[in-house]
Amino acid sequence: NIFKKILLTLYVFKYKKKYNRLYDLSDRIILLSDTYFSQFKLFVNNATKEKVLSIYNPCSFNKNTSNIKKENELLFVGRINITQKRVDILLKIWKELFEKFPDWKLNIVGNGPDLDYLKKRANKMNLERVFFVGHQDPKPYYKRAKILCMTSSYEGLPLVISEAQNYNVFPILFDSFLSASDIIKNNINGILIKPFDINSYVVNLQNLIENYDKNSDSYNLELQNNANRFSIYTIGNQWLNLFKKIIH
Repeated sequence: NIFKKILLTLYVFKYKKKYNRLYDLSDRIILLSDTYFSQFKLFVNNATKEKVLSIYNPCSFNKNTSNIKKENELLFVGRINITQKRVDILLKIWKELFEKFPDWKLNIVGNGPDLDYLKKRANKMNLERVFFVGHQDPKPYYKRAKILCMTSSYEGLPLVISEAQNYNVFPILFDSFLSASDIIKNNINGILIKPFDINSYVVNLQNLIENYDKNSDSYNLELQNNANRFSIYTIGNQWLNLFKKIIH
């Protein structure tokens, strides 16, 4: 904790002048989530919510209207690295579950510097039914998957969650970044796990797998309602209204 406080102090000192200059020269400052306002205040002490607003990143996918049958698939979509995305933790979680659910599989979609290393690690761990498919269009995987698994150590506002929810994929993730609780209502449109409690993640994911089919209708309703918050039309109108307000 002492080391973290020292690092934070140095980080704020390094960027404080830059952020204050940006604040003074800008009509508005836009954050990805209201939850980041307290962090911005560390740099700009006199920041106000009248000038510092938040607008989500939009999901560019069209609203999902298909009725494709879901398959017993867990899904990871993102950059394949350890530092941020912690795909190594996901492999540990799958190791605890793959034998209990022989009709389920884990698809890992994406590319990155640790792809080859993690493939070898999965082999050493004797994992079954885990597929590293590389860089692919994620839409077919979203359409089939039931559950999105995120294990990131930090994020800004990850589009992968809204993309997955758009295709009725139920997310489970560590509550490891401020906007996580802004996107997810715990146990309603996703599951938030205490960082980085692997045992809790395993227990919750197991429960989710076992009860998914009987809860899927209520899940899908909540997922679609939440996905609407991130539609290109909703977010686009927020930007247009902001520009109009500044101009007038």
